[in-house]
Amino acid sequence: MQEAARQAPRIRFELVRLDENIEQKLEKGSIDFFIRPSIHSLKTHPQEPLFEDTHTCVVWRKNSLVGDSIRETSFSRLAILLFISAMPAQFLRNGFTAHHGEIQRNRVVTQDFEAACRLVVGTKQDSYSHESHSPALRRTPATEANPPPFVIPKVTHCLQWHRYQDHDPGHIWLRGI
Repeated sequence: MQEAARQAPRIRFELVRLDENIEQKLEKGSIDFFIRPSIHSLKTHPQEPLFEDTHTCVVWRKNSLVGDSIRETSFSRLAILLFISAMPAQFLRNGFTAHHGEIQRNRVVTQDFEAACRLVVGTKQDSYSHESHSPALRRTPATEANPPPFVIPKVTHCLQWHRYQDHDPGHIWLRGI
């Protein structure tokens, strides 16, 4: 944002939440770009990788099932509070169930990472999200982040735009930033 403002001080950005209609918004031209995990990208439109992200497990600091770290034995007893925009449920399920069997059902599902951080406070639940959300976690002093007790594949986030705007000079400029 700083570089865009430096190069084009009069540029205006409108940021909107990803929702179930994001593909239709791109098709209709009501949005120019979206950023999300590449596994959810549209095959019919260009994309460019932006960054890779790892996962973290967020728990209430006083959760009696968690000590200095989350062990596989305690993980199987934790209720899962899933942040669905940050990590598809299949990553969590596939990573754990491949080695340890089924996990408990999700108790709460949210699309807001900061809400997920607040919702684990006072519970024996945990939430999984991308490590890049750590600044939001630090604003919630009652929680802590731990590495997951099993391997979850890294996620590549990408920038995606409509194929008809692939050669648009403004799009090319912004993609370059």
